[in-house]
Amino acid sequence: TITILFESATLKKFLPLFLHVVLAACLFWPFISAGQVAIFSYDNLGEIFPLFYYAKHNFANILHGQSPWLWNPVIQNGFPFYSNHWNMIYYPLNWPVFLVSDQDFLKAVTFKSFVEVSLLGIFAYGFFKRELGNSRWALFSSVAYQMCSLLIFTMSIFPATSLFFSMTVYLYLLWSV
Repeated sequence: TITILFESATLKKFLPLFLHVVLAACLFWPFISAGQVAIFSYDNLGEIFPLFYYAKHNFANILHGQSPWLWNPVIQNGFPFYSNHWNMIYYPLNWPVFLVSDQDFLKAVTFKSFVEVSLLGIFAYGFFKRELGNSRWALFSSVAYQMCSLLIFTMSIFPATSLFFSMTVYLYLLWSV
């Protein structure tokens, strides 16, 4: 019965999804199990997260009409400082994080990073499957891509993880057209 299970079409279809989520869960398990937040470098804690936190409050001010909308021709050639590449106020996956309470903010950032790492592997699998035409090699390639040293580097510079994820989604979408 186990061989039948492994040969089933349903398992083959969902195995890459399951595997990439499990790999991301293994990476984030020390933080999830201890109820902690993932801070992979001092740069994140001392510089990037405070700016991201500042952007969160500016996002709330924008929504409440207390601050100019995302375009202000008076400052920095039209866009505010908190829309820079460190804070990414224009990045749609940050918007739910900006809406959580201040006490749960870093947990939400950790969860967002977990989701991005999970989806990074899933979209990489879709890309490699289209490019290679073989689901086994696509799974091998996407696992190597998801857990490569670039991921470790991007985790140490928080916004780079979102860039790594976004570029993977763009590659998948370009190859899907």
